[in-house]
Amino acid sequence: MGLCIHYKGALKVEESLALLIDEIKDISAVHKWKYHIFERELKENSFASQEFDDSIYGICFAPPECEPVCFTFLSNGIICTPWALSYYLDTKDDVLMNSASVKTQYAGPSTHRMLVHLFDYISITYLKDFEVEDETGYWTERNEKKLNDNFERMNSLLEQVAGIIKTVKIKEGENFEVCIQELIRKLKDAKYNE
Repeated sequence: MGLCIHYKGALKVEESLALLIDEIKDISAVHKWKYHIFERELKENSFASQEFDDSIYGICFAPPECEPVCFTFLSNGIICTPWALSYYLDTKDDVLMNSASVKTQYAGPSTHRMLVHLFDYISITYLKDFEVEDETGYWTERNEKKLNDNFERMNSLLEQVAGIIKTVKIKEGENFEVCIQELIRKLKDAKYNE
């Protein structure tokens, strides 16, 4: 639970991968964000094909209190997070492939706003077929008041849910399932402030 940005797309050209990595590395260094670089060069003859290997190419970085932001790709140039590829290799279930998400809830609206503007720049400069679903609406509307209101509303909701969870106690000898059912009942009965 929390506000997220979901995105997908692909590299415009194979040669842009190293440039994208270097630019995000520089941006991360300026902001003192931790980052991790994966493979820097796509395997020969893999770009824009249907097939891909089991490597990740690109970079992930993490602003404070934010989930990692990944501009990582399969060998064919399509966005894919390291954990989605790992899941796919283990299960062959491709439900998580070819997209990425970042939860910005705990980083706050200023980090969310900065990431949206960074996504703008990166998508225009390096990516094609780039799509964003921003749970705050800021990507499409650029309405700062609405962005801040969405963060305040979600923080309030999370505080209310945490308060309800604290009221549910497991009694000695009680089945854990009974406790969960009680929690679900209390959550359904709650009147959330909007």
